[in-house]
This record gives sequence, structure tokens and C-alpha cells, in this order.
Amino acid sequence: TGDDSVDFSAGTGEAAASRPPVSNLWIFNNYFAHGHGAIVCGSHTGSWIEKLLAEDNVIEGSDIGLRCKTSETMGGGARDSVFRHNIMKNLKRNAFIFTTAYTDVNAAGSFAPASPGQFHDFLIEDCYIDGVDGPAIEVEGLAEMPHKDLTFRRVQILHAQENKLAHVENFIFEK
Repeated sequence: TGDDSVDFSAGTGEAAASRPPVSNLWIFNNYFAHGHGAIVCGSHTGSWIEKLLAEDNVIEGSDIGLRCKTSETMGGGARDSVFRHNIMKNLKRNAFIFTTAYTDVNAAGSFAPASPGQFHDFLIEDCYIDGVDGPAIEVEGLAEMPHKDLTFRRVQILHAQENKLAHVENFIFEK
């Protein structure tokens, strides 16, 4: 459709906090092309998105491979997730993004605000990326609510711009 390919949503703001998280998700053996994000957590993250396993996927020509997006008033976020054994090629913006600065001027509706959304405890493992028009990895948290515990293990990145990291704690890049 040209929008996000697979997008998980968990409600908005304060009202979503009392609902159970969106949990136990498995995305595997897919070919993704020409979307804003191939595998996406958010922007509606109010009751949390957790225990996502995305593996053995091919992503080609999308804007972003793994797209995690929330806002300063959305609440929740995404946590305890694994992105492994994926191949990405010719991405237009990023291979990976974790951002609290997401806004959508076209989104309808309003909600009672919650605390900022957050992304933590992600393992990115055994992935191959060849060609990214922007930073391969972009992390944009908030000073008062940084993203944390993001581990990149055996991730090979070719032909990309320098990573951009702001307000992240315990960012680990192994091998």
C-alpha cells in the first residue's frame, strides 16, 4: 500500500495504560518492499508492544526496516523484542529507528496524554544491511525518558551514513 507493511498498535495515551500489552508476535519468512516501515511498533504504543520476534525476512526498497515510533504523550512503548536473521537492501531512510519524536498531522482523534513512550530491551542479531540513504541506526529518545538496552550483535552494515544516537542508555554494538 506504500504505508507501513506490518504495524503493531497498542492504543493511545492514558486510557490504553490499563489494557493488556500487544504481545507474543512472530513475523517470519516475508519479503517486504516499498513501505514506510517493513516491521513497525507504533505509533500507538499506549499499552505496550512486547515479545516481538521478527526473523528470516528480506526487506528491499522500504524507507525503514525496523521502525519503532512513539510520542511524548503516547505512553507505553515496545520492549523485550528480537529482530534477527534479516536481510535489508536499498533502504531510503534507516535500517533501524527508535524515536519518541513521531508526529502525524493527519491523525484524527484526541486522547488524554500519558508519559512519553519508550523502547527498551531489544536484541538486533545476525542481520545484513547493504545500502541505506540515511543513518543505518537512528535512536532519538528524550532526556527524561531515554530508550535503553538496545543490543546490536553481529550486524553488518554496508553503504550507509553515520549512525545518529540521542538520549539512549546502554546501547551495545557487538562484533
